[in-house]
Amino acid sequence: MIEIENLTVSYRGGEANALSSISFRADRGEYIAIVGPNGSGKSTLIKSICGLVRQQDGTIRVLGFDVEGGRFSEQFFGRVGVVFQEPEVQFLMRDVRREIGAVLQNLGLPVEDQEERFRRLVEQFSLKDILNMKPENLSGGQMQIVNLACALASEPEILLLDEPTTFLDARYRELLMEHLKRFAESGGTIIHATQFPEEAVHAQRICVINQGEIVFDGNPEEVFADAKLLEENKLIIPYQLAFQNRFGFAITERDKWNSVCRKRGRKAPASQLFLEIDEPLPDVALSVRNLEFNYQQSAFNLTVEKLDLHRGEVAAVLGATGSGKTTLALLLAGLYRPSRGQIEFRGRPIEDYRMKELRKRLAMIWQLPDIGMIGPTVKDDLEFAPQNLNLEQYDCASILNLVGLTGFDDRIVDTLSGGEKRKLSIGSALIVNPEFMILDEPEAFLDSRSEADLIDIIRRLSEDGTGVLLIGHDLHFIAELAERVIGLQDGRLTLDLPANLFFSDEVYSKMIGLHADPMISFRHALKENGVELPFASLKPETIAGYLKEKP
Repeated sequence: MIEIENLTVSYRGGEANALSSISFRADRGEYIAIVGPNGSGKSTLIKSICGLVRQQDGTIRVLGFDVEGGRFSEQFFGRVGVVFQEPEVQFLMRDVRREIGAVLQNLGLPVEDQEERFRRLVEQFSLKDILNMKPENLSGGQMQIVNLACALASEPEILLLDEPTTFLDARYRELLMEHLKRFAESGGTIIHATQFPEEAVHAQRICVINQGEIVFDGNPEEVFADAKLLEENKLIIPYQLAFQNRFGFAITERDKWNSVCRKRGRKAPASQLFLEIDEPLPDVALSVRNLEFNYQQSAFNLTVEKLDLHRGEVAAVLGATGSGKTTLALLLAGLYRPSRGQIEFRGRPIEDYRMKELRKRLAMIWQLPDIGMIGPTVKDDLEFAPQNLNLEQYDCASILNLVGLTGFDDRIVDTLSGGEKRKLSIGSALIVNPEFMILDEPEAFLDSRSEADLIDIIRRLSEDGTGVLLIGHDLHFIAELAERVIGLQDGRLTLDLPANLFFSDEVYSKMIGLHADPMISFRHALKENGVELPFASLKPETIAGYLKEKP
């Protein structure tokens, strides 16, 4: 199906090859996961197979055809489905209905078959409520769901996936993995680049790429049993395997959960939905009252009656894909104007600020890092904000070192990997030293070591008095940082709780339309048996360590 021999790819502005003498083969029905650290070459490999990258050396054959670097071959249309990591780049039409319809029309199917396949895709991917929405009004997760539906619409023989689940909640991730399983079982071939070990473990083979070379090619059991390989390539084991290693049984074996409980207690029903605070916390940074917002040509409405966010606090907004998280972030950042209500920053209506004044004090990291890229080089991009805001003192070198991009000064931003772009977006926000930061899916595209570094950065920001609002779907990342969880469901603020409480009772995640994470369910079982964890973390090693030390 796919044969690659001695593939070498170099990007303009790169000091080293993006891919170096890669040889690789994928047979019919194989499901192969591609993993590796940021900048290792995963996305370049996917684009090369598509024919979207010119190679300096080597050959690529797909379905028996030679791939000509620089364009997607007409021979592959309908036979190769592709989903890139940047969801917005694949949209061509003005709404979701026409986007899917265009794919089906181009296949040349009879009208009746088009209609039947359209209905099936809408049902399978729960697209009914967003069919008339424009791409600019969709969340990153919603756009990616549509891209997945379009990739499968042609019933292809090969699926090429570049981190397709980054912006999806657990429900849609599970849906995608079910589709991939059925696709592989039916004889389809899958090449799936991912940063999520929980996804890679489902593949038949895992190829580890680092510095443009394949450093390992084997089954998942071999990869996740090799501690040295994991460490050298910034990989971690799936939390399910980490749980089994710590507790001696699988997290799915619920009948054994009570074996780790120290004492029994009575089940306490979840009843508290909003923070019970006798006195308001000091240093309110952002204040929302009676907020309403709606998109034109959409039934979606965002409503928030009351919300206060504070300096020095790390809060998180959680909710299902399309619940309004990014919309709330854009409103709080002053980039959208509400239909009704008031947003204040440091006691002043946000619309009273000149944009330059606001950007010095209130920074936002976009869900899709490309939106905020200025370029052309990393240094140019990093210097744009302080120069535009007339800041006299800033230190590019220190910021690049902080976010793990030392030596990237002259790199062209378009040659950066998704993870490297994310690091640059974080650095571009940090360099102005804001009082409050809104981070929309800041962990997206980051490898495990870079994610750990980001956690340390956010913790230091909070300790120094900077307020942080996290928005995302990765509950395991959020649980390491958040002191408070704000839940959105269908555009309404449904709950506002201490993070420790939210992550100790599965009823809360279900309340805002999220699937219960197995680690939350485990924490809930501990709570029901009288073991109250004094932290929000979902890491098996953290929980096991506490239970071991508990008298």
